[in-house]
Amino acid sequence: MFTLVLDIMLVSILLSPLVWYMSIRIGFRQLFLIFLLGVLTATGISLVSLYREVSEKGIALATFGAFSQPPFGVCLELDALSVFMAIVQVSMLFMAIISSWGQAKEVKNELLYYILLLLITVGMIGVAFAGDLFTLYIFWELMCISSYVLVSYGSNEEEASEASVKYLLMSSVGGITLLFAISLLYSLIGTTNLAFIGASLASGQSNSLLLLAKGLFIFGYCLQTGIAPMHTWLPNAHSAAPSAVSVILSGAMVETGCYALVRTLLVSSFPMSSTIQGLLLFLALFSAFIGNLSALLQDDLKRLLAFSTIANMGYVLFGIAMGTVGGLTGALFHILNHAMSKGLLFLCAGAFELRAGSRSLNALSGISHTMTVTYVSFFIGAFSLAGFPLFGGFWSELLIIKSAFNVGALPLILILALNMILSMAYSLRMVCILTLKPQTEASKNAKEAPSLLLLPIVVLAFLCVFIGLFPNSFYALSESAATSAMDIETYFKAVLGT
Repeated sequence: MFTLVLDIMLVSILLSPLVWYMSIRIGFRQLFLIFLLGVLTATGISLVSLYREVSEKGIALATFGAFSQPPFGVCLELDALSVFMAIVQVSMLFMAIISSWGQAKEVKNELLYYILLLLITVGMIGVAFAGDLFTLYIFWELMCISSYVLVSYGSNEEEASEASVKYLLMSSVGGITLLFAISLLYSLIGTTNLAFIGASLASGQSNSLLLLAKGLFIFGYCLQTGIAPMHTWLPNAHSAAPSAVSVILSGAMVETGCYALVRTLLVSSFPMSSTIQGLLLFLALFSAFIGNLSALLQDDLKRLLAFSTIANMGYVLFGIAMGTVGGLTGALFHILNHAMSKGLLFLCAGAFELRAGSRSLNALSGISHTMTVTYVSFFIGAFSLAGFPLFGGFWSELLIIKSAFNVGALPLILILALNMILSMAYSLRMVCILTLKPQTEASKNAKEAPSLLLLPIVVLAFLCVFIGLFPNSFYALSESAATSAMDIETYFKAVLGT
């Protein structure tokens, strides 16, 4: 009904209570984990099949009868960009589920917790697959509502509750803003279907209401993505949530906001106007500076990583603002690298907190001597995130800089390079504190992380190095997604049938 990928996920949510009851009834809790891994395997296989389909056809459609025609235009539209995002989202879900199972004692009300992880992923995939703004908004709210509750699962209940309420208020503002923007476009064009909207705006006509709608879309999406100055909720939410949830939030959800921005702007503003491009560039660089400078001042490891997310989403937005295939390729490649490295770092931070009982960098000093595997993985993630050579992040940041060079934006390159130096500075600071400073009582008594928590940590560390050493296949995947997204005419023809 909703494509095989979403159908598998939705059916798994319905079956989860039954499988959980059976696993508790027979005294074999691992049955539920086997079920979840089976769901992820089936989803992964269906994604591979879907990628082959869109590689051959270009675009695949799922329509809903009479509702698929204007003024409704409800449909799912799947291209290389949609599948690219779904791959990132499902990968982060896999890491979150494995690591959560490895910390079972830290999770309260486990059944609801895992259902919420599945629900937030359904919401993210639905946003990536949506072919109209109505469907996108429904899945967007599903993603947001699930994430509100997941943030409250933090071990510090007071901190988690406060962060969840703040996130709820801020994200509700973003949701209302998006709903208002959608209603404005509907009043102007008479449909919510993205292809119909794009075709109607292809003549280049503009008015104040249309500009207002585009501005509201940018505000709503950037708020959820954590772009400064709409970022104030993110450090609290991402640092207060359980580490496995932070993997989803920083590794997939904020990137989904970037995707929604790309899809909406490419359809309604292609080629990108100088006004919108200037606004996006300002927000990108401002976000990079706020995130990097704030990260330099943090002692709380998870809060530092949250500010780093704000900075890196600035890099992604910078690539998007270039308005070229090269810029979008760099942005998508950075989304992939950021998901891997930031997911890895949050899991390592969670492992440090689990074994040492603290998130303070100073309290964790010297922990490299007692949690060696976790520390080495953290080292890899930090260097990848900072863009050091031989790690994945280096190539995506280089592509973003190259895209700016190709359009002659040399002053902007200097500003972006300065931000990347700041990113290297706080990454080196983290590594030096954990390695060179004397051990504390907490770090001296820490034990290595549990095996089920180490598994996703080691896998992500391997991927950060592997992407750095062999970037071509991942670059090709990102370039294919960017090329598909920028081929607006093919998109229109596939959906409109013209």
